Amino acid sequence: MKSFMKNSKFGRGGNQGGVRANNQSVDQENPVVTRPTPPPSNEQVQVNSNADVAVENDVAPQNLNGVEQGKIELSPDRIWFDDHTVSGNVTKSWKAHYNHPYMNFTEVPLMVRDRWFTECKRTYTWRTEFDAKARREFDKKARDRLRGTLNQVYKMPLHKEVSFMTDTIRAEFINKRKHPDFLKRSNQARDNRLSGQTLEKFDPGHRQGSVSTPQVVKKMAKKKDGILPTAAEVYESTHSVCVGNDEVELMGDKSQKVMGEYMEKLEEYKNKGIEINPDKVYLEVVGGQKKGKVYGLGSASQMYYKSDPTFQSNASSSTPSMISQLSSQVEELKKMAEENHNKVEESQKIAAESLKCAKEFVENHEIEKATWKKEKLAMQKTLQEMASLVKQVYRPYKPPTPAVTRSRDTTK
Repeated sequence: MKSFMKNSKFGRGGNQGGVRANNQSVDQENPVVTRPTPPPSNEQVQVNSNADVAVENDVAPQNLNGVEQGKIELSPDRIWFDDHTVSGNVTKSWKAHYNHPYMNFTEVPLMVRDRWFTECKRTYTWRTEFDAKARREFDKKARDRLRGTLNQVYKMPLHKEVSFMTDTIRAEFINKRKHPDFLKRSNQARDNRLSGQTLEKFDPGHRQGSVSTPQVVKKMAKKKDGILPTAAEVYESTHSVCVGNDEVELMGDKSQKVMGEYMEKLEEYKNKGIEINPDKVYLEVVGGQKKGKVYGLGSASQMYYKSDPTFQSNASSSTPSMISQLSSQVEELKKMAEENHNKVEESQKIAAESLKCAKEFVENHEIEKATWKKEKLAMQKTLQEMASLVKQVYRPYKPPTPAVTRSRDTTK
């Protein structure tokens, strides 16, 4: 019993002191984790992944369109992976199976990603035509959430517990973060983000906090009766602060420069008499797409611009798209209303035809009934005439009476 309590103390979530500075207090006879946890092999993960899927299919039967009963249905025009609740469940999915000190999503084997995705599908379902899109959105969201969460874990004091990491995995993770190669790549990425600025004079980024940009766009569109705001309006909203009297002020020199160039470009096209999409002007000002995203829009980039894998930072090579998720939802509702209207008209048409057939049947029945009645009366009249005629012709037969003859008396 004591040995069990000692093992439980140093198991998952049992160490309240975080990563130990030394391993003197670890029980050497019954260590819980004494060696680095190797990444799971493809064969082992494949078996587990198939087992998860098998259980899921047994528990949740599917409808004809692929939507499983008893689960929350996701759809791009309603609730999708940009929703904060769904994003939180994506984080829970990979946390439930974080069994190796992965530094980023790229290091995660494909079979482990499949296991994370299967874990997410225990809660959510979608139509079959959204399978590929759902997997892409899940990987994208898991990549962002994994990177952000691991950065927070590294900054946490060692005495604070990390619920989804064992002590050994956390120690391995911290050691990998302190490796010279990782520090070199991290510093290079930081310099790239600063774009020539210094930490002392670094312009702040967006001010929307933990609210995703797609959620910001939806809120702005809701205030404008469903009309999608322009990309520049979204950028200005997420990079401005209120200074009083309903006035806002852009944060930092970079945001002021972007909006200044944007207004100059709009004025230039206007003076030339050229009508141009404002979103295309914004894309030109910020330098086009980079890895499928547009500066200042983040995960909302696809709501304004179609992703092009061959994009080479040329604004003219990207095709702006004004169809947002809200607009598609309105169109879908209109389409459904039109379909329902057509169904009602079709039902009314069928009902009218059925009523017409019923009336014709009744009329035909009445005609046939009247004809039959006339024929019956005529037949009765004919029978009466025949009976009268028979009475006139018929005479009862009277047999003749025999004549009485007297015989002579011959005896005299």
